[in-house]
Amino acid sequence: MIEKLRKRFFRISMIAMTAAMILVTAGINVINWLNVRSEMMDTLSVLAENEGRPLETMDSRFEGRNIHQRNRMSESSFFAASWSEEEGAALQGPIRIGTIDETEAVAMVEKAAAQGKETGRIGDYLYIRTDDQKNGIHYVFLNGETRLSEVRRLAVFSLVACAAGILLAMFAVSRFSRRAVEPILKNEKQQKQFITDASHELKTPLTVISANMDVLSLDGPGNTWI
Repeated sequence: MIEKLRKRFFRISMIAMTAAMILVTAGINVINWLNVRSEMMDTLSVLAENEGRPLETMDSRFEGRNIHQRNRMSESSFFAASWSEEEGAALQGPIRIGTIDETEAVAMVEKAAAQGKETGRIGDYLYIRTDDQKNGIHYVFLNGETRLSEVRRLAVFSLVACAAGILLAMFAVSRFSRRAVEPILKNEKQQKQFITDASHELKTPLTVISANMDVLSLDGPGNTWI
């Protein structure tokens, strides 16, 4: 009975702890991803307002931003392009991303135009689209490889830590639950031993008395006292 209760306690504890650790891990990763995406979209919005021109020309747009935001903007790798149905994609200025060439950049713009979204993602590149009646359609692509790799790395580390925590909790709960019920099991064993000993101690004199009564009944049959 006690062992069954211990196993039930172990299952309930592990289910609760596993659910809590999974929720915490998922929450950390979701919040981190939303924060990274928000920062990248904020950077894209500023770049789009500047029409993809070099960052040196947008000092006025840094007003009111903290050092972290300024550093994030200055470290951004991006390229801008215009799009029209007649002429297709046309890059604007140099590509500030060393991992792709002009052909790949044009292909990304064409794919973004085919999607028809204002914002989206192609691989590890986020883009934003602006429509201007005077200047036409413009795209700005932001390289998110570094930030997204950090998001993936945190996800992997947190999952490994979550799994390790669950295994550690399983070991700890199993060990301490056994230690917790040891006094109860010991008391139960002592109680059974006491009942056995008491039954034996009572059985011996009762057997002697019963045997004596049988002998007396032979000598005085029908004696009501016997």
